[in-house]
Amino acid sequence: MTRKLRDERYALFCETLSSVEPSAPTLCDGWTVHDLAAHVWLIKRDPAGWPGMALPFLAHVTDARLAAIKDRWSYAALIDRLREHGPGIAAMPGDGFEGHRHALGEYVIHTEDIRRPNDLPPLPDTPALRNALWRRVGVAARILRGRGRDGLILQRPQGGDVIVVRGRPGGSSVIGEPIEVLLWVYGRESAAAVEIRSLAA
Repeated sequence: MTRKLRDERYALFCETLSSVEPSAPTLCDGWTVHDLAAHVWLIKRDPAGWPGMALPFLAHVTDARLAAIKDRWSYAALIDRLREHGPGIAAMPGDGFEGHRHALGEYVIHTEDIRRPNDLPPLPDTPALRNALWRRVGVAARILRGRGRDGLILQRPQGGDVIVVRGRPGGSSVIGEPIEVLLWVYGRESAAAVEIRSLAA
């Protein structure tokens, strides 16, 4: 089921790319949608560019690879290639063991990176998608938000499921629908429709 959701969201990502100009803004600071399309191509098909995404001293290598992708193909041609080569993200070969939820989350987030700053209409949502994204929230939050002195819990609305990221006194509770909490976890705080409440110390 999650693989099917991944495939559907990848198709929607490509469709969203096609609906805007290459110079359109994104939620990624300083990136246009053309930059974002090149980033997705790099993490799918260009292993030489991967180290710079994790190691700052190699960031110049990744930047050069991204520039080469944009020089090699026009925006429209790059979208065609993304569609042709499908949704698998080679940079996360173990994603299949997590039910393809890493890739699903990436495509959902990157679609929102385009949709929200360009005032595009919301995309279809289902309980299956929300549940799969919430499971991804649990994994991603412990990786990206696991450090800190204070407590941090994530919660779905109306008394829904709770994820304890940091079980320490004080801190915050972040409440929202799975896609909104996932955006918050991935650093899109200003765009995420979440409620943040202080926890008692």
